[in-house]
Amino acid sequence: NVLRAVEADQIIDVLASLLTRLEAARRCGEEPSRLSSQPEVKAQHAQVALDGKTLRGTLAHASPQQRSQHLVALYETQTGVVLAQQAVPDKGNEITLEATLLTPTQVAGRIVTADAMHTQKTCCATIHRFGGYYVLLAKANQPTLEEDLRLFFTEPPPDCRDWRQARTCAKGHGRLDIRELVASTELNEWLAAAWPGVEQVFCLQRTSFRQGQRHTQTVYGMTNLSPKH
Repeated sequence: NVLRAVEADQIIDVLASLLTRLEAARRCGEEPSRLSSQPEVKAQHAQVALDGKTLRGTLAHASPQQRSQHLVALYETQTGVVLAQQAVPDKGNEITLEATLLTPTQVAGRIVTADAMHTQKTCCATIHRFGGYYVLLAKANQPTLEEDLRLFFTEPPPDCRDWRQARTCAKGHGRLDIRELVASTELNEWLAAAWPGVEQVFCLQRTSFRQGQRHTQTVYGMTNLSPKH
């Protein structure tokens, strides 16, 4: 669970960085660094993460048969401050706590990120209704959505009018990471009926080179952040 959470956080960090880069190029032209100095943009792009962790035998005096406890928290990614936290009921899961954790006070004006299990229509509707912004990935739990996005980005239609790209490179610890993001609004109408507020879909490909080996990972997702934000 820890490794999965770390991987999800890394993907979200990359998405936030690349989406900001796209917005910087659109709004600031040849001076994209000016975007970071605009206070209204900072407020709009404050990020909170919905994430679960399982605690196992954390008390030394506890019985060896102590049951593990799964907690779900909503926290600020920049400060680490936990805004809300709940334990998952015995017969529930993380999804059942969305209504408790995703309140108007915690969501309004913020970008909410979460593991792919939260890529649900009700979650998107809640965040959108409360004036927040979701950035969610499409994986095996939403096979139809994942396949639609894969086909779109693999074979884009010839008349595609909106196709925005960004690329970052990072080198360190003997590894080179190249991250490429493509975002588009072309599927908004197609997805709108099922996914409330959708404004963009994206494809993120991360290629890593280390010790002569190449590793590639591709993920797809969607957001109700429009290109205007």
